Amino acid sequence: MADDTLKQAGNIFDSIAKIIHDVKSSVDDITAVVNNINTSRSVVIEVDNNTSIPLERIGDHHDHGGFVNPLPKRTIDPRSANVFGTQSLAGSIATGTEGTATYTFDGNMMVIHWDNPFIGENDGDVALSGVRARRYGVLATIGHQNHSNSRYEVFEVPSPYSVKNFAREKQVPFLSSLRDLLPGRGGSLRLLMQV
Repeated sequence: MADDTLKQAGNIFDSIAKIIHDVKSSVDDITAVVNNINTSRSVVIEVDNNTSIPLERIGDHHDHGGFVNPLPKRTIDPRSANVFGTQSLAGSIATGTEGTATYTFDGNMMVIHWDNPFIGENDGDVALSGVRARRYGVLATIGHQNHSNSRYEVFEVPSPYSVKNFAREKQVPFLSSLRDLLPGRGGSLRLLMQV
């Protein structure tokens, strides 16, 4: 009788082990399907500050996805860069990552935008506005893979062309002031152009 009881207990344990195995297999199958449906999208973002002024991040927003390590810095020092990541959220279905980060510097606002959608082409841009925006240029280079890289650059634009600055740079000896270009003062625009 003890043998029969042990045999029944063994059968019960075998049945429980089979149920656990079947449940684990089902969970593994569901996980595989979800992973295949939600192929992760990510963007490694590089913000290059090619100016002499720090960039201050004042905000960010995600329509889809979120930041991953490394997180964006609050301040990007002059002549340096910040690299950070963003990706679709775990467990999300058929989404990518889309968002913005906003920086201020020298009375200006720069907004970078990235979009790596589940379906369709990657997109991104950078916009600059403010009282001194004409002193700076911006450029966005957007990658086009499911796991892509994007670079956003801000740089100083040289001051507008001026004859006086040109003459100073070329060390024109006869030009002590713009009045020297006037007829009868010993200088001429024609001589200046030959420098």
